[in-house]
Amino acid sequence: MASTLSLCLVLAAIGGAAPPAAPWNNSGHRIVSLLAWNQLSPPTRADVAALLRAHPRFQADLQPGLPPGSDAMAAARHAFALAANWPDAVRSVTHPMHRVANHPRWHYVELPFVVGEVGAAPPAAAAGEPGPGNILEAIDANLAALADRALPAPDRAIALCWVVHLIEDLHQPLHACTLRSAQFPDGDQGGTRFVVTRSVVDVRSQTSLHALWDGLLGDYQSQAWEGCVAAGLALRPELSPASLAEAVAVRDPAAWAAESHDLGVRWAYLGGELRGAVADTPAAERAPPLPVGYLAAAEAVAMQRAALAAARLADALNRIFDPK
Repeated sequence: MASTLSLCLVLAAIGGAAPPAAPWNNSGHRIVSLLAWNQLSPPTRADVAALLRAHPRFQADLQPGLPPGSDAMAAARHAFALAANWPDAVRSVTHPMHRVANHPRWHYVELPFVVGEVGAAPPAAAAGEPGPGNILEAIDANLAALADRALPAPDRAIALCWVVHLIEDLHQPLHACTLRSAQFPDGDQGGTRFVVTRSVVDVRSQTSLHALWDGLLGDYQSQAWEGCVAAGLALRPELSPASLAEAVAVRDPAAWAAESHDLGVRWAYLGGELRGAVADTPAAERAPPLPVGYLAAAEAVAMQRAALAAARLADALNRIFDPK
């Protein structure tokens, strides 16, 4: 009889029966990080592990859920996966570092997709804080901080969390694409105001388009299943580092954003043909259902972007920590 792990790997590899996904979320970020961890060189893993131990919230934020009896390498892998969630964790006003570490503008860049005649673009919002104003500037700033060995280790550890999170975020198409149309003249804020009905058999399954795309890798809330999904993705030949090598050689985050924007136009918004409702209006309760085949196509895009995000993240970290 096949072991549970073997069965899990097979199911994940063929897209089989995983636990139902709830409406890149925390689980998706951890899956991408697990894929990236396997592509780090041994010296990079060692340096990353040591740096994360200097994080000011290492025990409180990067070790919860560590299985009892885990060895040092398992603890480091676990911390690296949770590091991807840390920039979202500090969004909470109850987090002790919220006031100093929460940077909402860092998670996205609004590259517009304009459908029809919608007039002039709305004025840019005034900057609320100094420093990076979008995900591209934030990636550059945090890569520079991470590479600066003169900085205190706790500061570099925080920069590492941001590098992991933001490179992963940028590969989710709706972190770099926002729709402007007659329905959304001021923009739909990366799909957060664009509401659809996920399932025709559940009229209450309304969700924002952004949340739908954030959750395409699943929301398992289980380390075992997240490991299975990561392992299953790694088994797909078309998602292997060798198959993605040409794309990984593209190291400019602006180019990654352009890729995400174009995928958002084509697959998230269906070239402007996707129908939805506006959030926080009565029509949102009757949002149109997704077209047949939409989710299957979106999930294929999400898997490819997850694998590419992992490979590019590993490449960036290996170049900093193990350039030889």
